[in-house]
Amino acid sequence: MMGNRTWLIWLVASACSAVVLLAMSVVTLRFVEQSNDTVRQGADAYLEERVRLAMWRLDTLATSIVGTEDARPAEELFTKDYRDKVQSQAIDFVPVASIYAKAPAYINIYWSVDLGQKQPEVLSPQVYEETYLVGHRVSLAANHKYSKKLERLNELLRAPAGDKKGEFESNLDLVCMTCLVLPFPKALDVEGGDQAQVLVQKDDNNFSLDYLNKQAPTKQKNSKVVQYKNAPEVQQKISKVEKSKRQKSVERLAGNVVNYSQWNANPLQSQSESNADRQVFTPEMTAFAPVWIEDELVLVRRVRVMGREMLQGIWLKKQEIVKQLLDEVSDLFPTANLEPYLDKIDGSTTENVMLKLPFILIPQQHSYSSVDVSARDVVDGPIGFAWLGVGFALVAGFFMLRGVIKMSERRAAFVSSVTHELRTPLTTFRLYSDMLSSGLVKEPITQQKYLETLRTESERLTHLVENVLSYSQIERGGVASKKSEELSLRDLIERSTDRLENRALGAGMKLQVQMSEFDAARRILVNTTTVEQILFNLVDNAAKYACDGGKVISVTAEFHKHNLRIAVCDQGQGVCRGQRGRLFKPFHKTSEQAASTKPGVGLGLALCRRLARAMKGDLVYEKIDKGACFVLKVPSNLKNNR
Repeated sequence: MMGNRTWLIWLVASACSAVVLLAMSVVTLRFVEQSNDTVRQGADAYLEERVRLAMWRLDTLATSIVGTEDARPAEELFTKDYRDKVQSQAIDFVPVASIYAKAPAYINIYWSVDLGQKQPEVLSPQVYEETYLVGHRVSLAANHKYSKKLERLNELLRAPAGDKKGEFESNLDLVCMTCLVLPFPKALDVEGGDQAQVLVQKDDNNFSLDYLNKQAPTKQKNSKVVQYKNAPEVQQKISKVEKSKRQKSVERLAGNVVNYSQWNANPLQSQSESNADRQVFTPEMTAFAPVWIEDELVLVRRVRVMGREMLQGIWLKKQEIVKQLLDEVSDLFPTANLEPYLDKIDGSTTENVMLKLPFILIPQQHSYSSVDVSARDVVDGPIGFAWLGVGFALVAGFFMLRGVIKMSERRAAFVSSVTHELRTPLTTFRLYSDMLSSGLVKEPITQQKYLETLRTESERLTHLVENVLSYSQIERGGVASKKSEELSLRDLIERSTDRLENRALGAGMKLQVQMSEFDAARRILVNTTTVEQILFNLVDNAAKYACDGGKVISVTAEFHKHNLRIAVCDQGQGVCRGQRGRLFKPFHKTSEQAASTKPGVGLGLALCRRLARAMKGDLVYEKIDKGACFVLKVPSNLKNNR
């Protein structure tokens, strides 16, 4: 029955442990998921912040590059033939050094197309007839280089258009159509309010960091605020706002550059010309717009002068442009890349698209978004301490439950064995007392025999009760309250000799006491009652278990340094190796063992060891050639006396 109950207890305990571990696993997984989400959001927010900063730099540099070309007067891109057509006065035309021999590093070639011709021809202000250049003492090396580039540009523009809808026959048609939709800017009043309107614009989008701080949960901890700000939807709003601001900033800068070129007079005209003549000869022009032609990038603008319209363009060196742009953000994204953005020039579909040039930024920093919480971070955090606490609790619970179950089993065995031990003397008391009281026993010898049996059983019962009470008392820590007594070793042994001899004689054995005269005279301070109880239990065990072997129980008392050593040895069969580990465990006898073995409940040796250790001594088992030997070690507490 007890085995079934033990199995059920362990089953319930295991189920409870499994539930606790399952709950901890769920909590841990949820914690890891939330931590990973927080880390990823933080990493994504960090990436978005760096992207926004990079886009500001890229758009600023691109606006500077395109703005420089926007500020270039249209006259610098006129070819000699076109100059002769539109000018009414004969003015010597000299190639502009800034675009002929010292063009920017990112320029392949400047070119133009007269839209008034039936068959537009692509020309370049950087390519001239060799006889003309020699007459003006201009080097032919640059002219030869630009001639090759112009041939390559003509091949590119005459090639079939690569648009998906098939609306244009050639790339030149595509460029011309793109240019024709560009509006001419309105003239601004410098002294009026139009300039201020361009330079200063009100941002009607109230989603800012101040607005974000107001919307954040102010009563929560800082981590909650950071988590709110790092949320993807909030970061997306911030990116849109930043892009809107970049758009307005680029528009203001580009508008100022274009209008600045309109406010200035034609550099090729005389300062004495009237305002009317200036309006006639000053070209109208749009800002440059980027166009992808296959894998090449060109800037085009629309120019109107004296009623004639033309297209001016710049063939850019894409590799050089990309190199300069990437160098600008190399500290933010060392491995970033710029890819052509072919869908929409304004980049309205994503925040990574540049506003002035049709490039999209590819950060190539995937490690930011793939950052996860490591196992070490989890172990070092609160979850690790929680698991550690749960582990200690489960281990402690296991050992406590096992100890309680074992104690319960031992106590059940003790109750069973005590019941058996009590039944025998009580049955004897009842039977013999009834016989004596009823007068059934007439002979004096028989009566004396019955009385002697009653006395023996009463001593046995008294010994059993004393052991149980002593063990109960020592469990409550009551042994230390007993007073110690100073006496000689001879007096200590002689106090219990008579009782020990009677117990040995009762088993048909002889008690033999051995000690030297020197040790017998030495004095000792011990709890005499406890020592007598331990010696009686040891002699009682020898009388019960060694009576079938030798007939001598030896008690040897001696001093070893300042400790008293009393050995109680018999000549029986001894203790087998398998039983030695349980010698000093209490309640190790069941009712079946008590019935099949010698009388006793398995409490004597456990009680003796507890009593010995309560006196700061010990009780140990020593192996001898024949029989069993138990040694009591007790400190003498008196060091310098004989």
